[in-house]
Amino acid sequence: FKELTVEVVSTRLAVFDTNCALIDSWDTDASRLMGDVSPDRGLVLLNPSGNMSRDHRVLIVDPLTKKVIHAWGEEMQGGKFANHGNTICAGGIDARPFTCWSTDTGVKVSEAPNIRGGGAIVPTLAANRVIAQDIHEKREAFFGEKYDYVKRWVLWDTQAARELASWHPREQSRDQPANPIYSVVAISPDGQYVAE
Repeated sequence: FKELTVEVVSTRLAVFDTNCALIDSWDTDASRLMGDVSPDRGLVLLNPSGNMSRDHRVLIVDPLTKKVIHAWGEEMQGGKFANHGNTICAGGIDARPFTCWSTDTGVKVSEAPNIRGGGAIVPTLAANRVIAQDIHEKREAFFGEKYDYVKRWVLWDTQAARELASWHPREQSRDQPANPIYSVVAISPDGQYVAE
């Protein structure tokens, strides 16, 4: 038998100044993909990069100090920073409810059991509000195929743990699969205005 050598794959985070000059770099412990950035706090969310990563945790890191702030299991995959980077919210297309946690402590801040998944998450930069997709499954009548569709967009208050508003995407028929091109929203930094 031949000895099999497996190369350890990591990800290099590079930090640049305002003139695009390299200040520092950091090789992480495993292969990871950048999921989100909090400019206010200088934090980065790193997702595992599928099967290439030997560590399947989601990390919140400070690339300047090369410090892991917090590590989560796969429930945090696809998470987004909100409220100046103090909150992080995530949800999956599976049955997991849309949930928000404290970035620093990992303590659950709120959970929305009526929002299935979370899909595309649109956080506010400076408020406790997040827009999430309420994704449902539909079965094609003729062929029996299943697909996900955006039932509604939901404006969620992460601190009060309550739904503030919801609406059906105008450009998407309930009979068609979810298509992010036709269901785009934005929210103002203070969370007072939403555009679709």
